[in-house]
Amino acid sequence: DGAIILFSGLGPDAQSQVSVGVGGLAGSTVMLLTVPWVLSVFAGRVPLGPDGRPQYSKKRALLRQDSVNDDSCLSRTGRALFKAGVEPDRSLIKSGRIMILTALIYIVVQGPAFEAMKENGQDNSSANAGIENKYCIIGFALC
Repeated sequence: DGAIILFSGLGPDAQSQVSVGVGGLAGSTVMLLTVPWVLSVFAGRVPLGPDGRPQYSKKRALLRQDSVNDDSCLSRTGRALFKAGVEPDRSLIKSGRIMILTALIYIVVQGPAFEAMKENGQDNSSANAGIENKYCIIGFALC
């Protein structure tokens, strides 16, 4: 990922090229987080009981059923969407909180950057850099 940013900054128009590189990096990061998560939820889904809690003991029996049965929660029809699910454990909840807290740290850097661009304009990068330097160091220390 760092190579994307490094090589996008080479050349005569480095500022706009780095912006494209950072955008590509953000997009690939979102994709690399979302695709495995969706696939793991899809692969781990089990039937939901009447109380809405997953019934992990019934997954093997459902996998043996005929795949033509549209009432099965594991069928590929749209009706099965609310008949199956997964149950997160405590480690997932803890990891989610850590992700949110680390994402909030970016506000330390990005908030002053938006204000500097509003005051000085986007093209005045040297003035914006002077304002943002101390906030970048604070954000680095918090990470």
